[in-house]
Order: sequence, then C-alpha cells, then structure tokens
Amino acid sequence: MPRRKPISAKQRKAELQLKRAVKRGDVEATAIANEQAAERRKKRHTKGRTPTGSAKSVPGPSIIGAGNIGISTRRLESRFLKLDKGWLEHAKLVAATTVLVRPIPENMQVLNVHAFSASSAGGIGAIETTLSAPRRPKWRYDQSKKEVEKNEEGLFLKWLRETDDIVERWQTEPLSVTQSPVSVDHETNVEDPNKLSLFKRSPTWFERNLEVWRQLWRVTEISQILLILLDSRAPTLHFPSSMQQYIQSMRPTPPLVLVLTKVDLITPARAKAWTEFLTAQHPTARIVQVESYKEREGILNDGRAGKKFLDPHIPTGFLAQLVDALKAAYTDLLTPPPNTKATWKPRVREGVDWERILADNTPNGDGRTDTAAIIPKANEPSTISVTDSSVDKIPLSPHGHADSTASGGEEEPFITIGLIGQPNVGKSSLLNALFGTKKVKASKTPGKTKHFQTLFWTPEIRLVDCPGLVFPGLVPMELQVLAGVLPISQMPSIPSCVQFVCERMPLERILGLEHPGGDKPVEDKRTWRAGMKNASEQPGTSTWTAIDVLTAYATKNGWLTAKAGRPDIQRAGNALLRACADGKNIRWGFRPPSTQNMDGGAVIEDGIWIRGGHHDGPGTWDDADESGEDEDVTEDEQGELESSEPIEEESEDDSEDLSQDSGAAFSVARGRFGALSLVDNDASSEDS
Repeated sequence: MPRRKPISAKQRKAELQLKRAVKRGDVEATAIANEQAAERRKKRHTKGRTPTGSAKSVPGPSIIGAGNIGISTRRLESRFLKLDKGWLEHAKLVAATTVLVRPIPENMQVLNVHAFSASSAGGIGAIETTLSAPRRPKWRYDQSKKEVEKNEEGLFLKWLRETDDIVERWQTEPLSVTQSPVSVDHETNVEDPNKLSLFKRSPTWFERNLEVWRQLWRVTEISQILLILLDSRAPTLHFPSSMQQYIQSMRPTPPLVLVLTKVDLITPARAKAWTEFLTAQHPTARIVQVESYKEREGILNDGRAGKKFLDPHIPTGFLAQLVDALKAAYTDLLTPPPNTKATWKPRVREGVDWERILADNTPNGDGRTDTAAIIPKANEPSTISVTDSSVDKIPLSPHGHADSTASGGEEEPFITIGLIGQPNVGKSSLLNALFGTKKVKASKTPGKTKHFQTLFWTPEIRLVDCPGLVFPGLVPMELQVLAGVLPISQMPSIPSCVQFVCERMPLERILGLEHPGGDKPVEDKRTWRAGMKNASEQPGTSTWTAIDVLTAYATKNGWLTAKAGRPDIQRAGNALLRACADGKNIRWGFRPPSTQNMDGGAVIEDGIWIRGGHHDGPGTWDDADESGEDEDVTEDEQGELESSEPIEEESEDDSEDLSQDSGAAFSVARGRFGALSLVDNDASSEDS
C-alpha cells in the first residue's frame, strides 16, 4: 500500500469543503478530478526540468515520457504514444475469444511488411512510401546554437504532425481478416464478431524524441561507410522504407553494408535465402552474415555451473567476409564519380591496411581473439561529442550531410564506419565481437546504448556505435515486440502480443501445455459433408485461444495472483515474450517472400518455429532468468539492476501490481526506454 502523502490542516480543510460542495452538487466531480489529475501530471513532468519556455512542447496525442523536447533530465529516453484504453480492452477481448487456427497456415511463415500496410480498399499502400525519417535542416556557420536548435525543433514538430497523420489514416483504414495483425474468426463465441473490425488496427510505435534523432544525425555526418545491422530473423522489419529514404537523401550517398546478425538463431538455409533476397532488393549494397557470441568453455566453480555464459567472438570466416565488404566499400570511396574535375581528390585516407585486421585476429590461450584497439596519436581525437568543433567544421551539402566530394582540403587521418540500426539488433554486441572483448555495454533490453560512442579498430579505422532508434513504418506493434525492438516488460498490451505470436507458432505444443478447461472435448456427432469439417473441430482436439495459452502456462508454473489466486497471465505473457525475443529458448525466424519450406524434415505446421533450440519439448523456465542483461553481466551492471525500481503492471482481473507478488516482480535496468514505465503511474494517478 503506498504511503499516504502528508498534508497540512489547511489543505485537509480545503479538501473536505470541496467534497461537500461536490456532494451538494455545487461543483461537478468530473471537472475537479480532471483538474487534480492535470495538476499532478504538471508537477511530475516539471520536476527536475529546466524552466518552461526554453523549448516547445510536442503537440498532439498523449506521449509516454512526454515533455519539452530534449529538456528532461532523461533526455535520451525514447518516447512513444500511449495506447487507448478502449483499444486495450478490445485486444484483450480478441485474445480471449478468437480461436487459434491449427494447423498454422503456410503464409504465416513469410514476412511481408508491405502486407501490413495494405487495406481492403487498396488505397493506403502508396502512403507507406511517404513515410520518412527526420533530416537535419540546413545551417550556416554564422548561426548561433539557439538558432540551429530552434530550426531543428521546428522541422521535427512538422515531421511529427505529418507522420502522425499518416499513421492515423493507416489505423482507421478498413481491415480484412487476413491483413489483421490480430485476426478475427467469425465463428467464435463472440456475440457480434463484426464489431471487432470497428476498432483501429494495432498501433505502430516510432521514436518521438528529438535528442535520439540528433544522435543519428551526428553519426551519419561523420561516417564515410555505413553498416546497417539487420536481425536475420526479420531483416525487412529492421530496414524500413523510411530508413532507406533517409540514407538515399544523404549527399553523397555513403556505401552500404547490410549485416545480418544473430544468424546462429536461425537455420543456414534461411540465412542464405535472406541473403539472396536482400541482394536482389538492394544490388548496390554488400550483404554479410555475422555471429557475435560463442559459448564459454569450461565449468565455473562459483555455483553457477548450470548457467551458460557467452563471450564476444566473431568467427574467422564471418570476419573475413565483413572485411572484404568494407574493403570493397572503401574502394568505391576512392573511385571518382562520373563527370568530375581532374583535380578531384578523395576525402578519405588512402592506403588503409585491411589485412592487419585479419592478421591480428589470432586466438590466444583463453579462447578469445586478441584484436585490441590501438589508440591514435595524441593530436588525433578518440571521441567526438555533439558540440565538438570538429563535427561542425565538416563541409556540408545542401541537405546538411558531410560532403566528401569537395575538392581541396586535407584528408582525414582515418576513415569512420558507422553502425546504425533499430534497437536490439546487435550493434554493441558486434562492436565487442570485433575487438574480442567487452568494450561497450550490451544488453538484451533494447535502448541500452544512450549516446553514440567511438572506438578505434586500428589507427586508420574508427568505428562509431549509434544508439538504436525505432524508424517509422506501417507495421503492428506486436511484430516489433516479437523482434525485440520494444521492451517487453513495459508493454501495456501483453495479450495482443501473445495472440500475434500464437498465430505464427504453436506455443501450446512447444511448451507441452494442457488445456485449462481440463475436461476432454465433447465429441461432435453432427453430420458433415466431405471436406467441410473444420480441422480445428475434429474429435479429440481442443480449440485454443491466446488467453488459454497464458492461463495454461501460468498454471503449469504455479504463477498465481496474490489476492484472488487466479493464474497470473501477465507474468506468463512476459516470460513467453522474453523467451521468443531472446530466440535461444524458443528459436524462430521468418522466411523471405516467394520461397518454399526450407527446413527439411520440419513440418509446415510449425509456422515460424525452428526446431533445435533449447526448448524443443515440454518444459518451463522462470522469467527471473530473463533479467534483460547479457550473460556476462559485470558487477557494476549487477548493482544497477538491483538498484532499479520494479515495473508496475496490472494483473488479470485484480488490478494489482506485479511488484506486490514476490515471485512476479520484474527488475528492469534503466535505459532510454525507462520513460515507458510512466504508463501505469499515469493511469493510477488519474484513477485516484
């Protein structure tokens, strides 16, 4: 129970007088409650913030972690729109009443992001191409810092309004059953199934914090080569059209290397199929595959022998492919563009020793690679901050990007390679693997990296790790959660996310769950014509819903709510989604469009599930193992986890906090997504 806030006698008297006035009917209770809730929100948002008026506020719908643009004390936390309560109730109703289709249709294995943007009318598909990422406006050297920031804020607010309008039109478009991320079965027990289609589509989230986009601007301005990291389980999700348009708008357009990460979580056949698909879609880019970890050998004698630890490591074959791709991109920078003057000179360093990287990648005694970063000379900067004069003095094109085609001037002493991508695709993990040791913090929780950071791979090559940010795209929120782009522990709509997963993976069969109904299904004695009987209604089979899966999994693990003793489906949903996003306990992966089943002996009914993971049969794991950190957590990071506050979430039908249940408390490290924890606090404040 929260501690009662102490108030003075004068304040107490004013509250009593107000209550009596409301009881007499002199004052409307709703207006008073709204006024008090607004006052509490105002105090909370202005606490620890610079005076109002130093920056404009973001207009439009309610925003998670909203406030003045880039002014809050946690200015690098990501901000997203709040979900409507009506939509949350609707999604929960769909998850409880919609029967899961078994066997899983074969088209559920294919990832076609353009299908989510289509509508029954067919008019919204072209709007997807208008989605874009905000670009840094033009600036001059004679402008002050405040003038530049004011222009950036104005352009960003305009971009927000335009993007919100596109997303709103997409959400309100008519939706067919096959296009719905939460598909509707009209033969369920819903009283009026047609009412389900009257609600909006599942929302999509994208970054709404200007400070986070500024990090991307700085990285792209100082980089000559860009590494776009894509999760190999859903590559097209992590390379949306908005990101492609942003890169193509850069002048000159930097060479691209598309890196498929986490290929050890899918089959080699699917990784090869995605490589061929991306090569056909982006012929000018180089496609490489990488792994960033290997299992630590030996058994520890510290009482944790049963836990597997991973060390940063990239196999020699993958490293050679990556170096070859970077070398080819570097050669493109040395090649003069057509119709250039004879005096043209490249603005990148000539004579980079790429073979040194492979020569230094020799395993030592403990099984790690010895590729230590070499610090450049004292007169060469090792890091660049946002306000560094070296960044501001880079020649810019009319679009505001670094111009490497300008003739004259001194060449840079090193080349800069930027690593960009959406959250949790493995940017920091790849950076650690290239050095063979932990150089930067990496985490399973998206948003661990808050500020771009630079490291020298060799004295001639500098790597820049950009914080992950969610680019706008017309894809459902549930797909973003499954891919690990959004933090699972802070999702307000767990049932809809589990519904999305169950439509593509037979979780009840993977986990060996028993139907919560308990009794065997009643035999159907009706007479059916040949081929007319639904496969899900065959005798001896049970029909499952997403809520049934959550209830059965919570019952199997003994997770009950504290007050009513019902199965804690909120905790079960968190555990299932964490296991799916991690990809080790439950392996999964989409296959590219226009491809056939490629898993050999695996049956088509498995959906996107890939057999051969750590959890191929009946069993369980505790959600406490999914703390959000990597296996090699340091002592400092462990202290950060222990000192973090638990996230409060409502449990099934009890409206109680998970933190009150000793077995259901989640401890999440504060990252850029920490602002999402304000969702439940705002709701509880308004209801009080």
